[in-house]
Parts: sequence; C-alpha cells; structure tokens
Amino acid sequence: MKKASVLTSDHCRRFALSDTGDKDFQKQCSHSSHHISCERFNELRLVVDEIEACIKNHSSNLYSEEQRDDLLYDFNTSKTKIFAWKCHIMRGVNQEQAKQDAIRNLSDNSARIIIDWAMKFNQIRYREKQKESRVVWKTRAQLAY
Repeated sequence: MKKASVLTSDHCRRFALSDTGDKDFQKQCSHSSHHISCERFNELRLVVDEIEACIKNHSSNLYSEEQRDDLLYDFNTSKTKIFAWKCHIMRGVNQEQAKQDAIRNLSDNSARIIIDWAMKFNQIRYREKQKESRVVWKTRAQLAY
C-alpha cells in the first residue's frame, strides 16, 4: 500500500475502524497523523452537501412545508446509508485481510475450518404466505472451505 494512502484517514484501517468514544474498540496505528484527505471521498461529501443545500434553498418550489420535510427526511436517511456503506466496505476489506493473513500463516499440517451460521427458510405448503411459514433462525450450516 502506498504511504500516502495509509496516511489518509479514510484508508488506514486501524484508524478508520477505531471507535473514538470507546477505549475497548480503539487501536493505535503507527502513523503520527492522518493529514491527507481522500479526494474522491471529499467529492462525495461535497455532492451530498450540495444536494442538501438545494433541498433547503429551493423549498419555495415545493408544494408545502410537509413535502420539504419529507424530502429532507428521505435525503438524511439516504445520506446515513451511503456513509454506512462506506464503513461496511472498510470492515469487509479488514475481514478479508484477516482471512488472508490466517491462510498465509497456516502450517503444512494444519487446516482451516469455517463454521458459518446461515438462516434457513422452510415452506410447509406450496406458495404459502410468509406469516404462515416456518422460519428457522441461525441453523448451523457447517461449511469447510
């Protein structure tokens, strides 16, 4: 990984995945500071801010205050989900790296077994409604890769 990329707060996994509010979920990284910002992420923030400004400033074109509030609610919900997706991607990258490290550190006489918890959906009758069907939660599906 490039040094500039690691010094970017959005790209350093240890820094980005640490919770500033909870000491149990903080991990110190070896970088003194994260002073570089991600240009693409900054562009995303600018676009989101611009959309929000348009909704707030052009509310006179809307039919009512209620419509403006509905639009702002939908916007804020979408904004939260967009930034939550960014966090999800970061956690996925971190999990994949941990998996690759575990595989790389296996010895010649060891194996890696993954036990996955799957959700199983069983229907009793043909085309029954969801409320009438049985749902078995967290059925243990033992999968070995």
